[in-house]
Amino acid sequence: MISRELSIKKPSDFYRLKKDGLSIKSNNFQLKYIKSDSEFKVSIIVSKIISPISPKRNKLKRIYKSLINDSKFNKKILLIVYPKITSLNVKYSELKVEFLSALDKIKY
Repeated sequence: MISRELSIKKPSDFYRLKKDGLSIKSNNFQLKYIKSDSEFKVSIIVSKIISPISPKRNKLKRIYKSLINDSKFNKKILLIVYPKITSLNVKYSELKVEFLSALDKIKY
């Protein structure tokens, strides 16, 4: 699980990410990131537009938390993950390959 210390909490960080962040789009998710002065921090955002059913939204969050833990990512960035509903229909191994290749594209 992602610890509370690694989650983005400040509204100013979210605003800075949305305004100045670079994005990587994939078939199953979108990443927004920006260089950070401190350590790696992440947030996973699944809106009600994606799925009005909360167990599906929670499952998406669990999948991506697991992907982040498995990736052992350690660059100093702020990262927001926007999963798509299509992620539920993809095998975990395929999603992991796609996620790791997207993380490799991060420039910092």
